[in-house]
Amino acid sequence: MAENRIPKKSWIGHFVYDASCVLSRILFTVFWRLEIRGVNHIPKHGPVIIAGNHKSYADPPLLGSSVPREVHTLGKKELFSFRPFGWVIRQMNAHPLNRSSGIEALKLSQELLSCGFALMVFPEGKRIKSDSLGPPKPGIGLLSMKTGAPIIPTYIHNNGHLLKGRKLTITFGAPIHPLPHHTYQWLAEEVMREIQKLKDQIEGA
Repeated sequence: MAENRIPKKSWIGHFVYDASCVLSRILFTVFWRLEIRGVNHIPKHGPVIIAGNHKSYADPPLLGSSVPREVHTLGKKELFSFRPFGWVIRQMNAHPLNRSSGIEALKLSQELLSCGFALMVFPEGKRIKSDSLGPPKPGIGLLSMKTGAPIIPTYIHNNGHLLKGRKLTITFGAPIHPLPHHTYQWLAEEVMREIQKLKDQIEGA
């Protein structure tokens, strides 16, 4: 099943991914003075969930290009309907998903993590338009508990103010490891508590 859903990338795919990440980093650095902190918390190998707050359509390329290893994400299948664009975002490790099916999302996410990949997840489940954080969906806790993958809480500062040109800062926090006594909901809420701490730290600096 994993072989059909997660095909092996060619050297062209890896080139497109690397080139896109470099270009994205340059653009975000030049126009928004991007600063990245805490990359030492991200394991170099093995399954890991990168969990960030979500306020902009630019969050996937912004966060993805800031992680020092290839990262995968899920995207609504409609994005892949235009074949040239669909090909490009596939090389960027985006995987088509029917968003109405939570079970499908869980299964595909498990497959990616079982292959040892890094997976980008937005725990709030949707873009939050205010400056505050939204409540988490329990799915991220369920995914971590089922796979054993640690979660890296990540705060993206000013991603809701891109048009204003404010300085962007991404902070990766210490990994949260799932334990047997954790519940899905508690783990999801703990992720958001840690993201809130990162938010408070940068806003109080």
